[in-house]
Amino acid sequence: LCSGTHQAVIASKDSMSLKPGTNTSLQNAMDGKIYLNRNDSTLDVINMPNAPLVSCGFSAQAVFVSQNYQNPHIGLPNFLSSYFRKPLPPFTFTASCGAASFYSPQLTSCPAQSRSVTGRQWFFGDPGSGAANTSTLVNPSHQYTSPGTYFAELVFQYGCGSDTIRQTVNVTGVPAIAVSGNTLLCNGETATITATGANTYSWNGTGGSALSNFKPNSTTVYTVSGTNSMGCTGSKVFTVSVQECLAVREHSPEGFSMKVFPNPGSSIFTLLASSTGICRVVDASGRILLTLPCARGKNELDLTTLSDGIYLLKCESSSGAAIMNIVKDSGQ
Repeated sequence: LCSGTHQAVIASKDSMSLKPGTNTSLQNAMDGKIYLNRNDSTLDVINMPNAPLVSCGFSAQAVFVSQNYQNPHIGLPNFLSSYFRKPLPPFTFTASCGAASFYSPQLTSCPAQSRSVTGRQWFFGDPGSGAANTSTLVNPSHQYTSPGTYFAELVFQYGCGSDTIRQTVNVTGVPAIAVSGNTLLCNGETATITATGANTYSWNGTGGSALSNFKPNSTTVYTVSGTNSMGCTGSKVFTVSVQECLAVREHSPEGFSMKVFPNPGSSIFTLLASSTGICRVVDASGRILLTLPCARGKNELDLTTLSDGIYLLKCESSSGAAIMNIVKDSGQ
């Protein structure tokens, strides 16, 4: 039937000799062979129906049915033709470092049955990738938006319909690199940055450990790259901001002292004061932003309402005054 045209199908015929008066029916079976029944207790078989002429492998009385088979003229049972469709072979793929390459299986075409492949449509199961989530290439590649398990589809299009192959694709991702450390500096200070998420690291293209120190003269953008045990590389871009701080950095006269920690901190700081007094938080322009009482011992300094930056903390008591810089960095 896959000869291509009706003329070619007719031309591919072969003849076999059956005794006169033989009642014969043919049945395509799930094993891909065609069986013939006649007026006896056996079945003939065409082993390779799509092979031309004598190469089709016709074998007479190949299958014994029953000695008591009394009504062969009734024929063989009917089946839904879809029972005999062979399942499609799976597609293959390779996936690593967030990307996957797909390879379409080769199908046998049959023009006479409108089974020639007219097109392919891939769906990678990654809607977050937008228009890149589909492809009509035979062997496409796809960059996934994140690691995980996806359900990819390959649709074969024919003149008479379509077939779909669905498979699970497990994608390992690039490492998610994170950095921590003080990224708000006064001019002249050093930032110590720690990277996590990978096995080896490089900072601005230079190899190193997970920890690196920076002393920029002005606000600078840096990139740290990390490679995991599977050879996949990810990166993180971060900025170290440098500000011109007030001239007075810290002053604690005899008779009064204070300590603030953590410094830098994200929102809530702890202030240890040697005596009772009043504390004020001042910005670089000298504007007072917060005023709060200070008790001897441990105090809470809440800068939640302030933006990230460097501030001056001034505390006064009957025994003297102290001034120091505090750094708020929400990334801490």
